[in-house]
Amino acid sequence: HPQIVAGTGRLCTDLMAVCAGQVVAKVGAEGVYCAAVPAGGYGIALKVTSGDMRSAAVALVEVLRQLSARRAPALSLDGLAKHAARPILNTRQQRTGELRPAGALQFSDAVGG
Repeated sequence: HPQIVAGTGRLCTDLMAVCAGQVVAKVGAEGVYCAAVPAGGYGIALKVTSGDMRSAAVALVEVLRQLSARRAPALSLDGLAKHAARPILNTRQQRTGELRPAGALQFSDAVGG
């Protein structure tokens, strides 16, 4: 029941609904998100140093996208577009920019790496 975890429109709720049981996720405080992909045998703990929750959501979607491209199971994240990039608005509610992911994860093929 993803809707009881964080409420309507929140990334963890939407992520669990879109991924239909493949991902368990929970928002924390001050830029923290945690997620697990049980079938893939991995978990993610993410912390945005500034505490910005908007950035944390964007970062988590991108980390899951990159991991899913590299490791099984492949996750369909198509229904998460509103969390994958966020508009930056000025005081007049005009779009002045966008928060979006940049960079790539670095993977090590070494055991335990």
